[in-house]
Amino acid sequence: IDDRTLLLFSGYFGYMVLGYYLHNYPLKVTSSIDWIKITACVIVISIILPAVMYFSDIQRYDVYSNIIYNYLSISTVAMCVFIYIIAQKISYTLCFQKIISHIADKTFGIFLVNYAFIHYLFRPYFVENPMSNVMSEIGITFIGSLLLSYLVVLILERLPFKRYLIG
Repeated sequence: IDDRTLLLFSGYFGYMVLGYYLHNYPLKVTSSIDWIKITACVIVISIILPAVMYFSDIQRYDVYSNIIYNYLSISTVAMCVFIYIIAQKISYTLCFQKIISHIADKTFGIFLVNYAFIHYLFRPYFVENPMSNVMSEIGITFIGSLLLSYLVVLILERLPFKRYLIG
């Protein structure tokens, strides 16, 4: 095992620890001033800081880009905490809770399957047929890979020999 493998494991394990901590010790966000402060921090960490780094040292940006946009970067962690806080504060209806619970049961399967759709279906298609709007490509790729991955997981769950495929 090299240092990079240990870093990746310990870094992703940190997300589990962070989720546990936020679940057991939720942040007290009660006023609109608190929301403004948290939103401003997330904007600074995830948008302004990377932009400043990009424009300040353009020759070495390739070195910093992995640090800024990595899944283990401070900006990604800040966005995850922000989304988690929002999800904690939303009051859900029973129907919505059932839908979220149903999807949550399949997230690991969706995670394992979606790369195949992104890498072998959407990426080659958009390389050959680029759209003028990159945000449209990202949206289509996200929604398409999510739906296709979800359907594959549903089909695998219904197969009589599923235990040999998915354990």
